[in-house]
Amino acid sequence: MESVGSILRRRREEMGLSLEEVQARTKIRIRYLDAIERGDYELLPGEVYVRGFLRAYAEALELDPRPLLEQYRREVAALASPEEEGPAPQEPQPREAAPPAPPAPPRATLPPRARTAVPPRARARNHGRAAGPGRAGLGLRSPARFLGVLMAAVLLAGALGYVLWPRTRPVAPGGKPAATQTGGGQAAGKGGSKTGQPGGTATGGSQQGGAAEIRQTVSGQTVLYTLNGQGPLRLDVRFDDRVWLEVKADGKTVYSGTLPAGSERSWTAERELDIVTARPYAMTVSLNGQSLGTPSRSTQVTYLVFVVAANPGAGTGQGQSPGGSSGT
Repeated sequence: MESVGSILRRRREEMGLSLEEVQARTKIRIRYLDAIERGDYELLPGEVYVRGFLRAYAEALELDPRPLLEQYRREVAALASPEEEGPAPQEPQPREAAPPAPPAPPRATLPPRARTAVPPRARARNHGRAAGPGRAGLGLRSPARFLGVLMAAVLLAGALGYVLWPRTRPVAPGGKPAATQTGGGQAAGKGGSKTGQPGGTATGGSQQGGAAEIRQTVSGQTVLYTLNGQGPLRLDVRFDDRVWLEVKADGKTVYSGTLPAGSERSWTAERELDIVTARPYAMTVSLNGQSLGTPSRSTQVTYLVFVVAANPGAGTGQGQSPGGSSGT
């Protein structure tokens, strides 16, 4: 049976396309495309990426990706079967008895008085040299120097944590970061203003009826939107280009396929919506009526997560009066 890579390479050659042209269409690097055609899946990032790359490659060549994905599953299973079985165990061969070793000659010993005495200072130097690259070699026997090295390591760890920790920012209607207001100031928006409470976060623009705040967190290829309010979730998406995606609502797959440019779709969930796609830059999303704009400009496989906060209203300072009414 012809392999997945051979099918894709033959189809590409029939269409007269080069790997560079396929890369421009799918946004997949040439080395990954070449690895797929050669069947060398170990060079690809991971299982999720492999399936996404195969689907995008097949669609770019106007092929149905489902038979190719099923063929890929069979190929991976066939490659894994011989490795799991392993070679047959070999029976141990009996060893021949080795001839007995001749007795060692007696060691010559010096009389007690003939032994050379080592001065105390020489013994101390030899002891420090034998210690090797340990604490003595690094000169860490001094408490002050040891504490200095320890403090430098702690500061380095703190700096790395600050740089690598994901940034969290609130998102206002329209997909722009919200303005942070403290000390009872006012955040002016288009068409109105909203008075910020002390230590709270005010979103730009008029929010009639007390619209819930949405916060965005970006970590690698994952974009998280947290709705600081009550469910359910309603996600409206407009597609500016042809996009493949898979959608899960509360852990259940509700859609998997390709949508054409100019189409619009909506999905709902009680607690969480998850989307995986390689073209987030061609999507414009709105959550519960609030426009979030384009989730990401990435051309790689991206995960979009929309969730309802476990404790709505905690830590946001959004204008809530003691009676539960929204501040204006």
